[in-house]
Amino acid sequence: MKPIDRIFCTVGLLGLLAAPAMAMTAAELAALLDEKAPVALIDVRDASLFQRGHIPNAINVPVRVMELKKLPPLGRVVVYGRGLGQEDMQAALYFLNQKPGIDAELLEGGYAAWEMNRGTTTESAGLHEGDSVNVISYQGLQELHAADGDVVLVDLRTPPPLSRQGVDAENQPVSLAEKFPGKAVVKSPFDVAGVPGSGKLARQSDKPLPLMVLIDDGDGKAQEMARVLRANGLQRVVVLAGGERILERDGAAGLQRMGMGATEAEKNDANK
Repeated sequence: MKPIDRIFCTVGLLGLLAAPAMAMTAAELAALLDEKAPVALIDVRDASLFQRGHIPNAINVPVRVMELKKLPPLGRVVVYGRGLGQEDMQAALYFLNQKPGIDAELLEGGYAAWEMNRGTTTESAGLHEGDSVNVISYQGLQELHAADGDVVLVDLRTPPPLSRQGVDAENQPVSLAEKFPGKAVVKSPFDVAGVPGSGKLARQSDKPLPLMVLIDDGDGKAQEMARVLRANGLQRVVVLAGGERILERDGAAGLQRMGMGATEAEKNDANK
């Protein structure tokens, strides 16, 4: 059995056999680091993402090797992943807390929350060769919404053409305002204040840009826009995997024919 298979098998059988997970917010972690408190940071994302950018002084221990990785007694540890629902953080926390001299807790919202709170990272601005656009699952977006994160939904979907009778109510896209009440919805990322070229009033220097979630019809438009934004130095950009189709299904699994422009991540999400 592969190490990663043992992780999920063990977690499933033992029910983690641990106390409820301790967690801290990005703001709490920033305060600890400012105070020079003795805390170690472990990044469980894949090495390629870690090399692209991480919280300063973090060490990289991907989830898949966590069980077998030998670590020194680090004391207090804060562990984080992408924060987009793409790692099993409970498994990482469980195996870290089994190691001698380690008392681990989670960073709520992971690396995405740290970026949203404008925490310092090693990531350089712009889009680099080999970079991929971050994708967020429907469940991950729901979690961000529930956590009341600073999120703007960018609606890149194409509205259906008007019929002779006017608006065709049955063929209208899912209402983002109703699906995620309280979240700002814009038709373009350039409608967000502070985005270069927006023409909007600049945001206050002490207030970071929100995380922009790009939503399309599954035609690749969101991926294309995300690359443009990242090339212009905007890192807090993610694409909703599955786009309109996943909204229609409320995140439920189902086979759907996706547009030719859809990414492999979006196709996989639609076929789960």
